[in-house]
Amino acid sequence: AREKTMEETRELENAQELPATLAECAELVMRTPSIPTKSALSRRIVELWKNNELPVGSANPPDHPVREVPVCDAGQAPRRGIGTLANRIALVHSLAHI
Repeated sequence: AREKTMEETRELENAQELPATLAECAELVMRTPSIPTKSALSRRIVELWKNNELPVGSANPPDHPVREVPVCDAGQAPRRGIGTLANRIALVHSLAHI
């Protein structure tokens, strides 16, 4: 199966009806395995949120990621300093996963 182009992904996401609340939209993104689809959904949700079109609401997020995520022991993770901008960005990104 071939990868969807960005245009096809955007068309698909524009056609999909979104949930009624921000929390439910976040749950939808968490339950979506495709990274391009997650990105397209997120962009639509941000626009709705910025335009005050979504109440906060509540949802039931999944207990585990919907796609397989590689996990390693902390001792096996690459060591990075924080001296460069790229390494500081990587550190903040990794903290976002905790």
